[in-house]
Amino acid sequence: MGLDVTVGGDGAPAEPLDWPSDLKTCAQVVRAVMTHADAPLTVEQVAQHFHRARRADVRELLETLAALGHVEATDEGAYAT
Repeated sequence: MGLDVTVGGDGAPAEPLDWPSDLKTCAQVVRAVMTHADAPLTVEQVAQHFHRARRADVRELLETLAALGHVEATDEGAYAT
């Protein structure tokens, strides 16, 4: 999957992407955002990378990725790779 993901120093996107319609692709793009981040990101920061992303969906994907060991939840409520 060739995604052009750029994460700024404040966790903000250079250009928001369209939120995918299927779960598999949603998980892949959220993981891609996390991989490109230089620092832990909050649910809100990750959601800002997408047009029309529901915060609840982003939170659920991040929690799932954390449970699978792909990201790590911080004590401050953010997530990191």
